[in-house]
Amino acid sequence: TVAAVILAGERILGLDDSKRLDPDRRAALCDSILRTCECYSVGHAQPAEIDTLGMTRALRLAAERALSGMASTAHRVFTDGLGLGLCAHEEVPLVRGDSTVACIAAASIVAKVTRDAMMRQLAEEFPGYGLDGNKGYYTDDHLAAIRENGLTPIHRRSFAPCSDAPTLF
Repeated sequence: TVAAVILAGERILGLDDSKRLDPDRRAALCDSILRTCECYSVGHAQPAEIDTLGMTRALRLAAERALSGMASTAHRVFTDGLGLGLCAHEEVPLVRGDSTVACIAAASIVAKVTRDAMMRQLAEEFPGYGLDGNKGYYTDDHLAAIRENGLTPIHRRSFAPCSDAPTLF
C-alpha cells in the first residue's frame, strides 16, 4: 500500500513517520490530511503481484498506481528511502523522508491508516489469523493459525513462513 499526497498551503502540526505515531494520533492526522490536502491517492499491489514481481517492483507498481490516481499532476515526486525508479516522474529520494518532509510523512500516514483499515476488514473475512493486529510480519499466533487453517488468498507465498507452508503441516 502506497499513498501519494499533495499538501495544500495549510500546515498540519504533528506530521511524522507513521510508525512513530500511535494509532489514534495517526487516525486524527489522516483526517486532517484528507480534509486539507490538494489531492491524494492510494495504490496497492496484490499478494500475487508481490510474489511474481518481488517486493521492490511491486512497491514501484503500487506507487505508480497511486500517482496515476492523483487529480493533480505532480512534476516532482519525493519518496522515502533510496528511491523507486519511477520512470514518468522526477523522483527525489530522501532517506528518512517520512520523518523530515511533510508530504512524505502525510503519504506515510495515509498509507498506514488505509492498510490498517484493510487488515481489519480482512480479519473479518479470514477470522482466526489475527490480521487486524498484523503489521506485515507474522507472529507466533499467526503462524499457529496458518498451521491450523492453512493459507488464505491474501498470504504472500514467496515469503516465509508461507513459502515454507508444506513443512508447516
